[in-house]
Amino acid sequence: MSAWKRKALEMLPEFRGEFEETPNVMSLCIQLHEKLVDAYSHKPLDDDRVRRIYEYARWCLEESRNGDVVTAIVVAYFEHLPANRDVRDDLHRWISLKMFQGLEQPFRYHLSESKWAKFRDDFNRRRAPA
Repeated sequence: MSAWKRKALEMLPEFRGEFEETPNVMSLCIQLHEKLVDAYSHKPLDDDRVRRIYEYARWCLEESRNGDVVTAIVVAYFEHLPANRDVRDDLHRWISLKMFQGLEQPFRYHLSESKWAKFRDDFNRRRAPA
């Protein structure tokens, strides 16, 4: 079993059935984004689940040491985070400023210049200490 799948099953065991059937890392990252968006549709928000989804995405990006995994998590997960308002408004709790800055190009991909500026400014405002 690949490291990316093994890590997903370890960190997100509630999705075992779906993730075991996933044929490739791109498909899993698409599912991961769907799971995150779905989590935001339930109230109260399951912070533990959301945290584990972000931790797995961070593992893919920073620790997998696999170019295919990095590409998949960037284009199938991170690139789409600004599209959902609930996710976008809560992103500051889950990723660091450094990670946000490192993901600028993927975050900008689907945004106009003005929407990117608002997204960036909102993130920075929310990350700032009170």
